[in-house]
Amino acid sequence: MRGSKRALLLGSLFGAIAPSGMVGLAHAQEASAESASEAEIIVTARRREETAQEVPGVVQALSGDTLAQFGAQGVEDIIGMSAGVEFVNGTGQPGNNDIIIRGAGAGRFTNTDSSSGLYVNGAYVSGGNLGGRTLNESDLFDLERVEILKGPQGALLGRNALGGSINAISRRPDYQQSSGEIAITALEQEGRTLEASFEAPLVSDVLAFRVAGRASEGEEGFFFNPYLNEYTDRYDEQVARGLVTARFSPNVELLLQLDYYDVDRAGSLAADLDVVDDPFNWAQDDDNRNSQTQYNALAGLTWELGHTTFSALINHRDRDSASIEDLDQGVASALPFDPTAQTACYTVTSMMVTTTPPLQRCVSETTDDFASTFYSAHLQNEAGPLNWIIGADYLEASDRFVQERSGQDVNSVILASTNEVDSLALWGGLELEVTRRLSAGVDVRYTSEDKQQSSRATFTFGPSAGTDAYSNALDFSFDQTTYAAFARFEITDNFAFYGRAGTGFRSGGLNVDARDLDNPATVPIDPAIVPDTYDPEHALSYELGVRSQWFGGALFANVTVFQIEYDDYLQNLNNGLTGVNRIQYVSNTGDAEVIGVEYEFSGRVRGLLGGWLDWQLGAVNASSEITNGPNQGLETTRLPEWSLAGRATFRHGFVGNWDWRLGLRYTQQWGGFTAASNDIGLQEPQLFSLTAGIDNPNWSAALTVENITDEDEPYNFTGQNIVSPRVPSNWSVRVARRF
Repeated sequence: MRGSKRALLLGSLFGAIAPSGMVGLAHAQEASAESASEAEIIVTARRREETAQEVPGVVQALSGDTLAQFGAQGVEDIIGMSAGVEFVNGTGQPGNNDIIIRGAGAGRFTNTDSSSGLYVNGAYVSGGNLGGRTLNESDLFDLERVEILKGPQGALLGRNALGGSINAISRRPDYQQSSGEIAITALEQEGRTLEASFEAPLVSDVLAFRVAGRASEGEEGFFFNPYLNEYTDRYDEQVARGLVTARFSPNVELLLQLDYYDVDRAGSLAADLDVVDDPFNWAQDDDNRNSQTQYNALAGLTWELGHTTFSALINHRDRDSASIEDLDQGVASALPFDPTAQTACYTVTSMMVTTTPPLQRCVSETTDDFASTFYSAHLQNEAGPLNWIIGADYLEASDRFVQERSGQDVNSVILASTNEVDSLALWGGLELEVTRRLSAGVDVRYTSEDKQQSSRATFTFGPSAGTDAYSNALDFSFDQTTYAAFARFEITDNFAFYGRAGTGFRSGGLNVDARDLDNPATVPIDPAIVPDTYDPEHALSYELGVRSQWFGGALFANVTVFQIEYDDYLQNLNNGLTGVNRIQYVSNTGDAEVIGVEYEFSGRVRGLLGGWLDWQLGAVNASSEITNGPNQGLETTRLPEWSLAGRATFRHGFVGNWDWRLGLRYTQQWGGFTAASNDIGLQEPQLFSLTAGIDNPNWSAALTVENITDEDEPYNFTGQNIVSPRVPSNWSVRVARRF
């Protein structure tokens, strides 16, 4: 894979740009001077204001207006607009979704951290179990923009930005004028949404506020349970936000923001095809549900001290989640249970004896209470040729995870796990403008982290009721230094090269099912041997990229070649047993390497058929290899060979001040593997979504059809014949009034 692949990718770097240059020479006179706005959005991915095009790395900025035009609300919609970002819906359970960037983060289990740095308004918000490795609808509501930064970002951003980071930035109020919007959306299957927002200055140029809210409900859905006579994917959701910004002087600004989120929705939709004929018409005697209530409070301060700026924020998050899952995959019957082939009930093994009764009614009830407080402060100076930044972060988080598996299961069990995290980081960076066209810099971060875990699994039924299957009380600490070095050289105002080397890490931790490996007496009677801890996973990335714009800024063409070397690569393993004795855990399995090339093209064409076209296309081609350890020679998981994402909007004048618009969104991937053994391939969906609408300065109306080709490729498929079905084609109509 080594030399020839690198040569091929380096050839792609230059070859992809060369045709653009030829086109530019041939058609420069015909080009519009209009800029492609997405590439020129001001971002703060590196804790400083710059356009996305100026960042020495791969960053994609999605404006809130763009997301609204395509009806994108949830995390799946948003990351589906970025190539190389994988939405993992492995169990069909929304609380267990993951975001994986450039294939980082294959090892995932209870209490493991996300491999993507997840931020809201610059505050780290990831953590916990149910819902802790993704962004929810509250985080992605009423957005100014979303910034997706790809590649390890361990220097300035820190913990768990192994594959990259995502930062969702909320809308801010205007200090001088008031405005608002109210919108109603009707969705297929008896769904409806009401949204409203309003902002106004309380004191012109000094004090302003913004409030926004959304209420959604769907009485029907696509997954019907004839036994309970109701739709499993019915939902009820409320989101509310209030924020105030204040300028105490031209140099001092304060932000206060409070968010509330509450949802009741479908739990696991994953179906065992050995016992389920039709996942969309599936009789179950227990209702699969997931609920979540979250409060988030943010306070931020910016103080300009001459050429130096002081910034600080405190963010507190409190999230309570619950889920119910029908583990028997149906209605309890006399169907014999085969522990070697069917994964319906997870009977806990004790003393190497497993009892599986003929009636397999089994249900899992889970609660997860998570709280975190994140503190961050930094000073930065951008005066003169030498810019510097220095700061500190501190995170304290706690999580209480309780899962009870019960029913007609002889060895039903309740698992209770408490997990606490304390993480302190000191970081800084320098960037020198060597000449007007050449700049270079370094970033470095030191992290000290401690994790504590207490877990206990207790039998609740049968002859072993009241006794422990296992228990542990563990502590794990580590120190980590991460860095990045980068340079950017502008050949012309429209053509630049950049290079970057950077490191990242995903926090080590503690296996919730850990057995006491230091006590040999437990080994003969407990086949479920699970190691206590796993070390941090490390990444070292090299990037070389070209940034270019053509036709007066009407076309942006960017290509980046990257190589990532993983040490202490984390993967999901098991204890080698089968059926109900099988115990999964996370462990460091060796080293791995990923090589790839990322293409980004975007532009705007004015005067096309009397209207104008905005478009964007991204593609990532990558390959991987595990270079040592038990899976040496195999590929890493969750990394497609090809990943594509594109969108286009055509707008044309209609009548008076009305325009009509047509938008198309596209995503596709192929190649890659789901299983570490490389015997199960990644799903290869090809998805199209269409939006057609009309609008003027005060009104807008739009029809959106998701999955217009009715693609039925599932989200996930496992070796146990378990599938997470994809929602079929569906429509929505939104009408909004702005004032």
